[in-house]
Amino acid sequence: MEALNTVTDDEYVLLSATFEILYDETQSFNCYKCINELCKNGDGIRKARACEEIRDVPVLPIRNNIANIEFFTCPGNFYDKYAEWLIFQFQDYKKGMMRTNDLPAKIVEIFRLLYSLESNHYNEKAKRAKDQQGRTSSPTKSR
Repeated sequence: MEALNTVTDDEYVLLSATFEILYDETQSFNCYKCINELCKNGDGIRKARACEEIRDVPVLPIRNNIANIEFFTCPGNFYDKYAEWLIFQFQDYKKGMMRTNDLPAKIVEIFRLLYSLESNHYNEKAKRAKDQQGRTSSPTKSR
């Protein structure tokens, strides 16, 4: 992992998991949605869905220029409300509602990390769209 001055590995994992949950269009790691789709009464559903089971292969790999991490259990287990708040603050920062000069160094570092996660997310999304487009378009034969 690239040296981060103030963000701990634990904080990075919480930020990454929460980011992926918020940015995932399929909402496949959203615990509330997942449980409600299975049953109106969520008792015991997490156990039945094996949400906390550790798998042999990664459920979600996150690769970017800061660190590569892999979740071997549902990232929903790492969702963090403070990380969610930081991500919403990051959105305000991108809109110009905050200046870097006014922010503590740790927040600037977290925003740098979130830029990396966001960039990786949109690059992967564009790659998937391009791959999907390549599979759906068939070459035409000339006669």
